[in-house]
Amino acid sequence: MNDDYSMHPGLKRYSAEHIRKTTWGDVTDLEGGRWETVWHLSFVEPHPVATIEIDSDDEIGFRGTLHILENSAGELRVVTDDEPMLPEYYSPTYVCFRIVHDDIAEIGTIQGLPRDWYAPFRDRTTS
Repeated sequence: MNDDYSMHPGLKRYSAEHIRKTTWGDVTDLEGGRWETVWHLSFVEPHPVATIEIDSDDEIGFRGTLHILENSAGELRVVTDDEPMLPEYYSPTYVCFRIVHDDIAEIGTIQGLPRDWYAPFRDRTTS
């Protein structure tokens, strides 16, 4: 029997056991047509309370700001000019996750779920 895997030996089988259901951040429709998505984060270690501009793109109407709260918690607040789940906002949101994780504080969970369930972390190869 021929299938894509036998015809293309470089393809890897994908198992459903690797599928993880994630939750989008909490979305609010703001006055003036803008939207805010609040992503609830937990950090591996506590960090001082702070508000930090993470990334912005005026061309697509995107701004991400991290609010580090007490008890190893944080909120990544993303304000967009259009509905936040449009494809053009996925990549900049994931860039914000990566900036926070790599440059500010190691993320433990996003929306109460393991960090590795979310892009850009789920694409890493783990041994």
